[in-house]
Amino acid sequence: MTDNVERDIARTRGELSVTLAALERKLAARTIIDEGLNMFKETLGDDYGLNRGLEVVRANPIPVAL
Repeated sequence: MTDNVERDIARTRGELSVTLAALERKLAARTIIDEGLNMFKETLGDDYGLNRGLEVVRANPIPVAL
C-alpha cells in the first residue's frame, strides 16, 4: 500500500513539473510580448499594428515593461 502511495505521489509531482514548465513558458515576458504583437498584427494589419505598437512602447516604456 505504501509503495502505491509513493508511486502516486511521484507521478503527481512529475505531472506538476510539466504543468509548471508550461505555465512558465506561457507567462515568459517574451511570450507575452510576442502575443501582444500578434494581436496588433491580426487586428490592425502588419504594418500599422507593429508601428503603432512600437510608438506605444517608445512613449510608455516603463508601463509596458511592467
